[in-house]
Formats: sequence, structure tokens, C-alpha cells
Amino acid sequence: MKNYEHGITIKILLIILAILLVFSGIIIGLTLSNNAKDETKNNTNTYDQKDNTNTSTIELNNNEDTLKKGVFAKLYDTDGDSDGDLLFLSNNKDSFYSNGELIKDYNNQNNTEIQSDSTSDTLWKDDDFKTIYINDCITPKTLYNWFSGKRNLIQIENINRINTKYITTFKNLFNGCYNLLNVDISNWNSSKVTEASYMFGDCKKINNINLNGLDFSKVTSMDNMFYNCEKIESIDLSTLDTSCLTNANSIFYGCKSLTNLNLTNFNTSKLTTLYQMFYRCESLEKVDVSGFKTNEVISISEMFTLCEKLKTIDISSWNVSKITDYKEAFSNCSELKTIYVSPSFKLNKDASGSSIFLSCENLVGGANTAWKAENSNDIKYSHIDEGIDNPGYFTIKK
Repeated sequence: MKNYEHGITIKILLIILAILLVFSGIIIGLTLSNNAKDETKNNTNTYDQKDNTNTSTIELNNNEDTLKKGVFAKLYDTDGDSDGDLLFLSNNKDSFYSNGELIKDYNNQNNTEIQSDSTSDTLWKDDDFKTIYINDCITPKTLYNWFSGKRNLIQIENINRINTKYITTFKNLFNGCYNLLNVDISNWNSSKVTEASYMFGDCKKINNINLNGLDFSKVTSMDNMFYNCEKIESIDLSTLDTSCLTNANSIFYGCKSLTNLNLTNFNTSKLTTLYQMFYRCESLEKVDVSGFKTNEVISISEMFTLCEKLKTIDISSWNVSKITDYKEAFSNCSELKTIYVSPSFKLNKDASGSSIFLSCENLVGGANTAWKAENSNDIKYSHIDEGIDNPGYFTIKK
């Protein structure tokens, strides 16, 4: 009898244990399911523009499906005049914009999403607007001419909602946006970009540009990138990888208000010309070009022309063996006092150039040879000053 009761007790305990194990499994399963849902939710609500290379993320208007949708644009009249707001959306559904009345739906003109190729004009190229509003996260195949030539454009709201993973060129991107005030594209994916020529050309009123974090490792052209950005006071290129750069001509041309320029790590090893690089940077009091690699450079024509506030220029670390064109290199640097070179500085035998030191009225060589108007056009003064016997305008950097 006791053995029988003992057997029943064991069976009951086993049944209870089995029930407990099943119950525990259900709880664990629910917990894992909820965690998975939370993670899925996190993954669909944010999109990393830089494929995990940067912690910057942007929020999607809906979810990851947005990336599979198109790019649509609508123009709204906001104040009854010819200017309005341009909206970009990820779908062509009817939308209500509280700030104005719909006056043009660009997509209805061709019954398709907007994905212009790299040579076509945008559908809104002839329209004026003061504000661009990126309503959803959009993924265009190209940004060619999207913003260029918009003289009345003042601001682009939510620019970080543009997913640029397909973009290969920034050329002319904001060129001619006379009234645009600031641009922060630091979170954009630029890993496929190869061109940035005239990117901010003629953005005459822009006073803030944030490029920190962009991947410029494939960019070959940055010529005229900040051409005539007359109001900007500070530019920082220290985080850009310019190891493939082959053209930086006139990159800061006409930046009249520029006073702070960070070129730390700016790679010039593949450049062959520094033509007009700082032309008319009238407010620039100092610029550090000591890190420039000039092994392949053949021209510094008009490089520092009209840098009226520069007092010293230090090119003592440069390899000048291939430089043959010095035309107007330092002309109209009216406050320039000293040009530093290395003790081994020697002109290329084919070097030439007119008006190299034109109007450099305060320039003095290392042996106190003072600038004279009659000698400002003469290439023979482009050497280390040795005094009366061999006067020049350069000073040895000690």
C-alpha cells in the first residue's frame, strides 16, 4: 500500500513539474517576442544614413517601407505672391499643408515619381519659392539641379530627411542660391560622391555650412566649391578626406568675409595647380598652408591675390621644384610683410610670372630688402633675400 501511494505521489510531482516547465516556456516566449517587436520598431523608426559609420540617425515619417517609395513634389502658395513653399514627399497621396494652397503638383505632369537623370532639368526649374520642406524621408536617385539657381530660396527645412545613398555628385547642388542662409548636411551619406564643384557657388548670403562627418574619399573635384560665398566667416574642412582630390582651383574665390579657415588634414598631394585658391579672401588674416603637399604642383597663379589682410605667408615646407607659373601669386596683398621659404628654396629654371608682388607695399625680404614698385613684376626677386648683392623678397624660415 505504501509503495502504491509513493508511486502516485511521484506521478503527481512529475505532472506539476511538467506544468511549471510549460508555463515558464510560455513566459520566456512572450518576453522574446516583445523584445523582437521592440527591436523591429527601433529599426524601422530610424535610418542610419552612413550605414553604421556614424551615430547620426534620422527619423522616418512612417517606416522602412518609405525607402521603397518614390519622390514627389508639390508647390504651395503661402502669401499670395509669386513665391511659395516647395514640398517633397515619399508618396503622391493627397496632403494638406496648413501654410498654403496647392498651386502645382509636378508629378501629375508626367504621372510618375520625380527621378530625373543626371542631365535633365527639374520640373520646378522655372518656379520661385522661399522655403523647401522635406516632409518625409525621401531617397532620390539624383540631386542634379534640385536647388541650383533658386535665388529667392532662404531655407531648406528637414534637409536631413534626404537619404543620399545613391548620390554620386554634389556639383552645382546649391549654386546660385543667393539668399540661402545655412546648410547642415553633416549626416548625409556621401560615400559615392565624386564631384563637389560649385557646390555652394554664389551662395552670397550663406553664413553657416556644416560638412563635418561627410565622406569625401572619392571626391576628385572641389573647384569653386565656395565661390563668392561673400558672407561666410568660418569654413572647416578638417574632417574631410581629400586624398583623391585633383582639382581645387578657386575653391575659396571671393569669400570676402572669411576670417577662420581650418585646412588641417587637407590633402593636396594629387593637385597640379593651386590657381586662385584664396583669391579675394579680403578679410583673411592668416591661413595655414604648411601641410600642403606640392610635389606635383606646377602653378600657384593668383593663389593669394587680393588677400589684403594677410601679413605672413609660410610656404617653407613646400616642394617648389615643379612650380613654373607664379603669375600674380601674391599680388595686391597690401598688408603682407613676410613670405617664409625653406633654406633650400630654389626656383625651377623655367619659372615665370608677371605682377607676382604687385602692390605688396609692406613686403620686406629677410635681409631687409624693401618692396619697390619697379621690382614688383620681376620674377628674379622670387628668391631668398641676400641683401644688396642679391636682393629678393623671401625670408628663410628658421
